[in-house]
Amino acid sequence: MPHDIEGTITVAEGEVRYRIAGAGAPGVLLLVAHEGAGELLNVTRH
Repeated sequence: MPHDIEGTITVAEGEVRYRIAGAGAPGVLLLVAHEGAGELLNVTRH
């Protein structure tokens, strides 16, 4: 069953937040990144 996963990755400049929507669902992975401060990195499967 698809579910969402959220977390952080530590990099030299600080932390990058991420979310995987629909983890475990079949389909093609679509990565959407936003450079703005405090924005959530969206990773979705369609």
